[in-house]
Amino acid sequence: DPRLRFGAAMVMAQALSSEDKRTAAQLWLRRAAQEAPDEATRSVAKRDFGYVKSRNPWVFKLDASVAPSSNVNNGSSNSIFFFQGFPLTLSGDARALSGIEATFGATAIYRLPPSATQASELHATFVNREVFLSGEAKEQAPGVRSSDYRFTSVEVGIETRLRSDATPLSFRFRADAGHTWYGGDDLSDFLRLSASTGRNFGEMTYGEVEFTAERQVRNDSARLSSSAFGVTVSGTRLLAQGDRLQLTLGAERTFSNSSEIENDKLETELVWQKARPIAGVSLAAGVSFAASDYSASRYRPGGRQDNRAALTLSLGLDKIDYYGFSPRIDLRASQTRSNVGLFDARDIGISIGIKSAF
Repeated sequence: DPRLRFGAAMVMAQALSSEDKRTAAQLWLRRAAQEAPDEATRSVAKRDFGYVKSRNPWVFKLDASVAPSSNVNNGSSNSIFFFQGFPLTLSGDARALSGIEATFGATAIYRLPPSATQASELHATFVNREVFLSGEAKEQAPGVRSSDYRFTSVEVGIETRLRSDATPLSFRFRADAGHTWYGGDDLSDFLRLSASTGRNFGEMTYGEVEFTAERQVRNDSARLSSSAFGVTVSGTRLLAQGDRLQLTLGAERTFSNSSEIENDKLETELVWQKARPIAGVSLAAGVSFAASDYSASRYRPGGRQDNRAALTLSLGLDKIDYYGFSPRIDLRASQTRSNVGLFDARDIGISIGIKSAF
């Protein structure tokens, strides 16, 4: 009897929550929502889930996706490029390889006891991306294995948010440290610091300025280590019927002993998010542009300039729900144009993943 299963799950969740076992209580509330015999009882389970979640110091986030891609190695879209006026044929693994990217990510957040003006949290994140080359890619680059493109990262950090009634500004400070692997080998250690301030302009607009600094220490070659400093300005506007429009402008300067790493970058992104689903499908779309200037390049006198454009479309299938999780489909297309043909790139792909519905 669905009503008995729903009732049993609700009672178990209440008992666990009363014992401060809120994470377990959230799992039982997801089960209650799954067993709910109708929408009214499901709404009760979702409401209680939100209540328990807001009082749980622990937050867990999972992200899993499978993404067929035309360029899993970020390779060149050209087979020949000109170096010092001479045509050179690129090896198979230097050109774009098609395949499937499977990504899994997990984040654990612990929210420290807040005060009237401050809220802080500790977080740890693990991400692993596996690549499975297509048969065509294996023929193009027979000496390459799929595991050569495996990427793994772990990071830990702390974030603090400050707000006071004495000023309309809010402040956020964050520090992250982590380690990455590529192809199973140590790639880099990094430290990232950021500080931002934001405020509301009326009831419909929010603006924010963020400053970032990051140090990358490469384990494969010390010459490739870098220090990057950036600033980002963003504005979010609520449109009619609650739709959300966000515009972001950013500038970054990267210093390195390698001419192929040191560069200046400007980028902009516009994202639109539909407030209400259409026929049970939630929508979001984005367009972005980035221009990178490398003042020196071993491939071309006078340096290298890259220009990248990208389009994304996200679809959330909200009507398909299992234990409070729904499928998500992301469509993406990007193209990079460079005055050095080696760095021309094109990627078209689709990502199928899951997201929490509540």
